[in-house]
Amino acid sequence: MPTKTKEYLRRYYPKNHLIITRHFIERAIDLAEDEGYIGAFTGRTFMFLKLYQWVREVLLKERAPLQLVWDLGFGVLDVAVAR
Repeated sequence: MPTKTKEYLRRYYPKNHLIITRHFIERAIDLAEDEGYIGAFTGRTFMFLKLYQWVREVLLKERAPLQLVWDLGFGVLDVAVAR
């Protein structure tokens, strides 16, 4: 995570600044229209670690239940670069 992003998250989300996936998912849910869909390419970490339990139990179970999940395996985004 870039330094400026870390600083921003620490300042505005001090309780869970390390969980950037949560912020992206939660913001997408907030922006989606009623009965709308959200799609994302993400790492699989949030699906298994205890740190992300709230994401799974609240965001992906109660607020926006998953309709489809594809695990594309390792190496899919290895050469991806954000600028």
